[in-house]
Amino acid sequence: MRGVAPPHICLATLCAAFVATKATTVEWLGGNTVPLTPGQLGQQSSADYWSKGAYSASLVTATSDYIGVQFKVTTNAQLMLGLSNGNSELGGTTDIDFEIYPHATHPSSHYLYAKNGPSGGNYDWTGGPDFWAGGEADTFQIKLNDARDAVEYYRNGQKVHTASTAPTLPLLVDASLADGGAYDIQWIKAEPKASTNTTSLTNTSTITTTSTTTQAA
Repeated sequence: MRGVAPPHICLATLCAAFVATKATTVEWLGGNTVPLTPGQLGQQSSADYWSKGAYSASLVTATSDYIGVQFKVTTNAQLMLGLSNGNSELGGTTDIDFEIYPHATHPSSHYLYAKNGPSGGNYDWTGGPDFWAGGEADTFQIKLNDARDAVEYYRNGQKVHTASTAPTLPLLVDASLADGGAYDIQWIKAEPKASTNTTSLTNTSTITTTSTTTQAA
């Protein structure tokens, strides 16, 4: 039928929409939370305080589609989740290089921390209840900048901090839990680079009109 594309032809706009909506749930390569569910982490018991964790199967590299991770946390969350160059301590808190640390049971209020860098670096940014009131409405993101030489922290799409220590690639998603849990743990994909299409029109035809006037003698 005229005007209808054959089913095997992928139109540009439809293909782009399909790629943009592909699932990006973080899959775990290892961990000791029960169950170990893709895109989720839950604490089992208060007796497991800072002993449960997991790390991802995929990596963020200099050329990967993935540039970071985003997630939500439960109202009682006390956990660390972020990006790390390797995983040397399952469930441990010191080997996560760049992390967001929601602390629901801080003595004065709900707090949010962002880590400076690897090797047990300091938390060089702290946000109070204005940045996380303890609810589940917020989405947190940790991702590389466009140049992939710095780690940025976001809350609900707004940047709140840039780590002062440069990352060492590759990075995996790494997490440690004391209480509560995290869910909707998704990879952040790099924005596709815009392509420029140039159309050149070349006119090689020359039209010459000759007018001849004949005058009678």
